[in-house]
Amino acid sequence: MRRVIRALYLDADPGDLSSLDNPQAMEEFRKKSWLYKNESIL
Repeated sequence: MRRVIRALYLDADPGDLSSLDNPQAMEEFRKKSWLYKNESIL
């Protein structure tokens, strides 16, 4: 799970998500991390 979160935060390919119960939830994390990283721009 840490590998996936790190990859999403760095905008990298998270790889195989088939072992996750809800892989679609990672898209929400990607959106939130983008907002967090770009908060200072706003």
